[in-house]
This record gives sequence, structure tokens and C-alpha cells, in this order.
Amino acid sequence: MEQKLSNSLGEKLISGSGKGSSAISPHWILFLIIAVVGIVLIIISTQMQTTQNLGFGVSRTIQHPYANTVFILGLIAIVGGFIETIVKIACITKTQINVYENGIEGIGVSKNFLFGAYTTKSFKLAYDQITSLDATNSSIIIHASGTQYRCYVKNISEIQNTIFHQRNNSRA
Repeated sequence: MEQKLSNSLGEKLISGSGKGSSAISPHWILFLIIAVVGIVLIIISTQMQTTQNLGFGVSRTIQHPYANTVFILGLIAIVGGFIETIVKIACITKTQINVYENGIEGIGVSKNFLFGAYTTKSFKLAYDQITSLDATNSSIIIHASGTQYRCYVKNISEIQNTIFHQRNNSRA
């Protein structure tokens, strides 16, 4: 399959993938913050109690009605944050882009990736289908016919320059 695709687009000039992307670290840091909040909620839930004196040296501890809710929120923060982080990192590491003489192909994340749409989609585009190209610190964003493909790569500037160069050559 790879051979067939590369023949139709020409010789591969440069490629990049999301493995080892700088976009991964912020997601782990965010998870650690969420986990700390979850741990604090769990600790607070264990402290939500009062002692009631029944007389004759007997007392009982009464748990606050919302203590279980706070405990569950803490667990959800920790477990949910961990699952979300793993899914985001899996999507980031799956992205890739290959730049060929006559076009590009790869796997990108959806436009709403950072807002919960954790899907990847394959693309194969000729240079005349690319309407614009944007770059961030950790990703390259390809706009084509109302669709957006975001690829997390380490060598953003080299890929962007190669695409610009090939686009200009294909128009000449």
C-alpha cells in the first residue's frame, strides 16, 4: 500500500511523526494538576465529618451528606484525567506527515482535537488542494477545501518549508 501511494505522489522528500512531540509534555503536566485536585478532594471528603456526643462518654462520628459525592468527584478527576491524557497522547503519537514531489499524505487529528474530539483521519492531498498552511510550536496545520488536518511533528519548519517550496514549484 505504501509503495502504491508513494508512486502516485512521486519521491518522498521529508516526513515527520508525532512520536516524541513536544505537545505530549503539557498533557502530562495538566494530568498531574488534575490528579492533585482529585487527591485534595479525596482528602477533603475524609475530613467531612462531625463528632456527636451521645452522653455517658459515648460519641459517634457522623459523615457529612456530601462526603461521598466529593470522594467520587476526586476519583473521577484522577481516573478520567488519566484516561483522557492517554487517549490524547495516543492520537498525537499516531499523527504523521509525508511530503512528496507531487503532494502530501499522512494522518492528522481533527479540528476540535483539543476540545474532546479525539479522532484521527488520513489524508492524501495534491499541492493545488492545499489552501493554507499554519504552524504552531508543536504542530503543522493543513487547510484544504474546508477541512483541517493537524499533524504533531518535531521538524515543523523543515516540513513547512518543503511544502511551500513544492507548492510554488507545482504552480510554476
